[in-house]
Amino acid sequence: MNKFSSPPPAQTRMVDDRGLITLPWLMYFQQAELSFTDRGDPTAADLTQATLTKDSAWHDWDLSAIVPAGATAVLIRVLAVNTAAIGTLMFRKNGNANAINVARVDTQTTSGFVTADIVVPCDSGRMIEYYVGNVGTWAAISLTVAGWWK
Repeated sequence: MNKFSSPPPAQTRMVDDRGLITLPWLMYFQQAELSFTDRGDPTAADLTQATLTKDSAWHDWDLSAIVPAGATAVLIRVLAVNTAAIGTLMFRKNGNANAINVARVDTQTTSGFVTADIVVPCDSGRMIEYYVGNVGTWAAISLTVAGWWK
């Protein structure tokens, strides 16, 4: 059984500016005896601007068709462009009620292009929750599950 029930806080960077895994995440993976599985080379994004609900509310994202049973967290690749300077995307473990322990991606400039790799804990049913703010106009959003920890 894993020694830890969840990864480090969402605001803890997984990879530093040199592309190396940060110490809190390295310690978590080593002590929790988790292994990462790279999903490979999907042909398309899993969710896009056209398929996401963009209403500043939380919505479930069922990953069970992508992620195997027993997974504890997923790595999601995010690409987004919004006409507002503060377009917000957030992700959290399914069932969490607050927006404190979340993975968050914000556009920083008007029509600015932002990319991020984020880690989100998933529940036993492989569900997570997402939030897409309805400020400005989303020109593009692309969410792709890159892999998972089990």
